[in-house]
Amino acid sequence: MIEHDLPDDFLAVFPDGRVANKQMELENVRHAEIESYTTDEVQVHWYSDTVAVVNFRMMLNMKERGQKQVRDLHVYIK
Repeated sequence: MIEHDLPDDFLAVFPDGRVANKQMELENVRHAEIESYTTDEVQVHWYSDTVAVVNFRMMLNMKERGQKQVRDLHVYIK
């Protein structure tokens, strides 16, 4: 379940400048109605032993909205 995957201090920044915290992102996901998805172009960049930056492209097949392409970047701190 995604609620357990996102840390409490989760923060998303969208291309239009909107910012979402964990609760807002969980609400977005609840309404997405994703039928399937694939990922590719995955790249992992390590910065020291404690920081990793992961970026990738995701193709989403969404109910009633068709296919959507998203590029995503995640920062992980140990």
